Amino acid sequence: MPQGLLPPLLAAGDECSFSDGESIVKLGEVGDHLFVVLSGAVVLRRPGHADKRLEAGSYFGEVGALSGETRVSEAIAEGAVSCVAVPRDALKEVLAGSPEAAWEMLGSLAQRVREA
Repeated sequence: MPQGLLPPLLAAGDECSFSDGESIVKLGEVGDHLFVVLSGAVVLRRPGHADKRLEAGSYFGEVGALSGETRVSEAIAEGAVSCVAVPRDALKEVLAGSPEAAWEMLGSLAQRVREA
């Protein structure tokens, strides 16, 4: 998580909890939230790719939240998970209000594209 993004995203979202094995986002659903992992671990599953494990301080769902398109991965709680769910409109406001934070997220997205 780019450090400049964390405080405004946490302030813009709502905390939510998930139990072990519970779906946080489902493959094919419309992406309307970005999620920041506060505690626990989340497994991202994408057809044709190796699973990816995210821990506290990580985020996911930004591509769907920014584009409004359907999810290409599913996210499943591994153990008890606490997240902050940031709605698409709030994410847009955070990024519009902080060009530095927007550039940090863009850099992070570029890194993820290189790793894909």
